[in-house]
Amino acid sequence: MLDLKNSTYADIRPHKRTLWHMFELWMIHDGKMYMYFGFWILLEVLLFSLALVNYRYYPLWQNMFDLLGGSFISARAAALALHINTALVLLPVCRTVISWIRTTPLNRIIPFDHAQLFHKVIGYSILLFTLIHAASHYRNYYIVSQALGVPYWRLLFTTGHSITGHLMMFIIIIMSVTGYAKIRRKHFNVFWNLHHLFVVYFACFSIHGGFCLLKSNLPPYCSTGAAFYKYWVFSGLVYLFERLSREFRANRRASGMKVQKVILHPGDVMEVQFHKPRGFKGLAGQYAFLNCPAVSTQQWHPFTLTSAPEEDYVSMHIRVVGDWTRAFSNALGAKKEHWTALEKSLGAGAPPKAGGSKNPPPPSRKATSPSISTAETAHGRDSMAYAPMSRKGVLAQRRTTMTNSVLLVDQSDSSFTPINSA
Repeated sequence: MLDLKNSTYADIRPHKRTLWHMFELWMIHDGKMYMYFGFWILLEVLLFSLALVNYRYYPLWQNMFDLLGGSFISARAAALALHINTALVLLPVCRTVISWIRTTPLNRIIPFDHAQLFHKVIGYSILLFTLIHAASHYRNYYIVSQALGVPYWRLLFTTGHSITGHLMMFIIIIMSVTGYAKIRRKHFNVFWNLHHLFVVYFACFSIHGGFCLLKSNLPPYCSTGAAFYKYWVFSGLVYLFERLSREFRANRRASGMKVQKVILHPGDVMEVQFHKPRGFKGLAGQYAFLNCPAVSTQQWHPFTLTSAPEEDYVSMHIRVVGDWTRAFSNALGAKKEHWTALEKSLGAGAPPKAGGSKNPPPPSRKATSPSISTAETAHGRDSMAYAPMSRKGVLAQRRTTMTNSVLLVDQSDSSFTPINSA
């Protein structure tokens, strides 16, 4: 028996939690992320404030300030912030580049694991400064229309700078709304397709300044012309390389990655198991991009690998919550009646009420549907085993140790390129 009185363990006392200790724990979790995002927001506020001061007192723009007042400096300051954010918005979604940077010592300093969150922060910053820029120019248009005697609506809807500006504003609003987490999960196809309007946004952004709405004091008044493309040309080339590399990997046929099993779990969770091809190396915690040509040839969705490296298959657990995951489950044969059968089996296996029998009723041997049959498990409960018809039309039944789950066994060898490792 362990004698704690005479043991060195008797001298161990719980340490008092100091502020430094709490700070270390905070840094270990998400502290670094909050620090970097706080620094970025502070940098944006500082940039916007310095731009306000610069356009207020810089002599080259004094005539515009005298004519338009505060709306001039707010429009120019917001435009400068838009230039910086637009130049950076594409970089966080370059997964190939980010994965390479993670292998460098820079990963210890910058939280690249939160690149997608940084992309969202930049996106909503673009939305904020776009609204500030547009609201300021609405006032500027009104002042200019009064000074020139031109109808306000003509300046607002028929000039080149107003048309490109409204297009960019509507695109940013649409992308921001569909990019909201709840909408994106429920309607991913809508989010994915509308997000490609960024091509139109960058095209309008490149020529927006060429119409020269605001002129400086000294000639040449608009010497730079449509030069806004210079802000995003570097990130655009990096993103172009990223998309080309994705297409190259996507077109490589994963001949060994074929569906082996499809298992339905409670909570609308579908487990998909693939045959592990020879030479496949996957570590626990890694993720892969999944593509189902029967749903869409262009959409690749990341899912965590849930199988252990020593197992002879590769598995993913996918929660069926959005339009793509629901279409994917239907393509694999997980129809509505199978989920219904799973819910019924869960209800049948519920614990008895107070005062009732402690032993559950014996499992029924009667099939609940023409393609679903019951199978006794090692846990003593029922699990629904479903085998879709193979090419030979053979209906197979299997025994499984899954408790309260539906097993869909894919016996077909149809060509299917489901995975793209990254």
